Amino acid sequence: MAIKIDLQKAYDRVNWDFLQAVLSQLGFNERFIGWILACVSSVSFEVLVNGGKSGQFKPSRGLRKGDPLSAYLFIIAQEVLSRLLEKEFALKNIEGVKASVCAPPITHVMYADDIVLFSKATRNNADAIVQCIHKYCSWSGQSLNNSKSRVYFSKHTSRQNCRAVKHILQMKYLKKDAIYLGSPLFLSKTRAKDFKYIIDKVEMRLTGWRSKCLSWAGRSNLLNSVVQSIPTYAMSSFNIPNSVCNKLDSLSRRFWWKPKNSEGVKEILVKGACYLIGDGASINVWLDPWVPWIQNFIPKPAQLAFAETPLMVSMLIDGPSQRWKDSLIRQLFEPASAEAILSIPLASHRTNDKLIWVPCSKGEFAVKSAYKVANLQSSQSPLTDQMWRRLWKIRVPERIKMLLWRIASNTIPVKEILAQRMGLENQEVDTEHNTTNLAFTLDEIWHLRNQLIFEDTKIDILSSSNRISRRVHEFSNLHNLDEHAHPSASPTSWSPPLVGTIKLNVDAAVGPTSTALAVLARDHTGVPIKIWMKKHISCLPVQAEAASVLWAINLASAEGWTRIIIEGDSKICFDALSTKNSMPPWNISHIVSDVLSASKSFISVSFIWVRRVCNTAAHEADRFALHSPVSISFSLDSLPLVLAIACKADFPPCSSLF
Repeated sequence: MAIKIDLQKAYDRVNWDFLQAVLSQLGFNERFIGWILACVSSVSFEVLVNGGKSGQFKPSRGLRKGDPLSAYLFIIAQEVLSRLLEKEFALKNIEGVKASVCAPPITHVMYADDIVLFSKATRNNADAIVQCIHKYCSWSGQSLNNSKSRVYFSKHTSRQNCRAVKHILQMKYLKKDAIYLGSPLFLSKTRAKDFKYIIDKVEMRLTGWRSKCLSWAGRSNLLNSVVQSIPTYAMSSFNIPNSVCNKLDSLSRRFWWKPKNSEGVKEILVKGACYLIGDGASINVWLDPWVPWIQNFIPKPAQLAFAETPLMVSMLIDGPSQRWKDSLIRQLFEPASAEAILSIPLASHRTNDKLIWVPCSKGEFAVKSAYKVANLQSSQSPLTDQMWRRLWKIRVPERIKMLLWRIASNTIPVKEILAQRMGLENQEVDTEHNTTNLAFTLDEIWHLRNQLIFEDTKIDILSSSNRISRRVHEFSNLHNLDEHAHPSASPTSWSPPLVGTIKLNVDAAVGPTSTALAVLARDHTGVPIKIWMKKHISCLPVQAEAASVLWAINLASAEGWTRIIIEGDSKICFDALSTKNSMPPWNISHIVSDVLSASKSFISVSFIWVRRVCNTAAHEADRFALHSPVSISFSLDSLPLVLAIACKADFPPCSSLF
């Protein structure tokens, strides 16, 4: 008979005193044992009680799952059970089972907490096994889970013996579809059914990956390293049917090539396309996607009857002030939708509505974020099987290997191929097949060809040749390089502006229920001129940061300053402001447009990103504002102590001026 043992919470129930005794009996040094127990006993836990965290508490037993040390300690503790079984076997109280006539008898197989015991199906053997298990559990703190443990009898065991042994063990019969260590214990006549679990695992992985934007090389790596490794263990133990292997190949091909029609792409477009509000005149509130923060981008009405009335987004905007009609929105929509609408920033001037691609930060549709593979016609390649094998074994980056494959398969979109597929004539052939050992050269040629056609850039043959040689040399010596890049030293404190220039540090704080903005103005001496703080509508952190910049530039204009520097620690926001001819992220595009428009009235304006350590005073100010019920401003004379301390710490040289 075979007994599949299940221990309740095996890792969590290991007794530390028992573990210490086992380590000591195995001859480990007392100092080493102390180190091990210090690692084991230093853990603390927090649990969720009614949705909230409890206080920290320390356990009195157990090993942490996932800790690399835990598996080894558990195996050491499990050695006690192994030796108990071996002792009973030596006393002939347990009779092992032989795999063949000449093979040695086996009494147990253990892989951590996955335990299978073997013995003759007799009462004496069953009693001895139960005694070993109970003795081990009483020492180690383990508990046998009889409801999940199972027993299996060979077909030659009499029913009377089966019932008697089953009664002693208090276990149910093992089912024919049982799995041990990821492989089936029994094989039926339908082998394909036995290994269907492998297909299910692969399908589950591929389903998750289909929702991600993966490049050719990315998909290739996932298929090679993950999908093909799933059946490896089963294949090393069993002859898997051809039907299962063919199904696995089919799943991999379908992940690589599909979808082959526009309907799949249409579904993706529907999930990612949303309107960016301008004046709202062209957007239907109930039919068009226009709220990017909610599912399907369409808000839910407070009452179903409201959705029957045609309504344009422009009717929700107060024209003169270019602000949302707060009371009307809260009346028409359910609370979650209303809050999402009110958090959408509006431009200070009327602009046209624009359809954007939400998954891309800049709002532009990118093939990389939606492309699933076009329906390419199969093409015949002159490469033999041996040449294909040599191609896939080339030691080059996966991206270049993909380029070689596409060239060899006639799938690269050059004029000749496009002419064949689009029915065009007299198109000049602009590529040739080269040998596979010129991978980097082909990659550079393809790059230069695209520059020439799409950017009308002149080609410098000498510099291109040098670049190819440099890339080949760098890659060939990649694993032998012993150089470490050291980042350049970054400022660690706030720096004053030039004489006559005012520096405004901005920051935003987003809390669970509110958002606050802060602006801190200082001159070349480092002394605070004024600090402004106010509450802001709930929104994304990057939107709050952008709103603080807009507020700062409006405050500077109101103060009459003409030369200013605006600093903040939001890299996304300040990159959008300082990078010319670049589209900003769609969720702050209106704010960025307003900031750049307002900056034209100044003689000099600079937008500088700094690290948080250089923006601590503004950070403390917005935290102060987060807990303030009203908007407030402070001059140097009325500065609160906490903000004065933050300003001194931000720029130590100015400490004597306070």
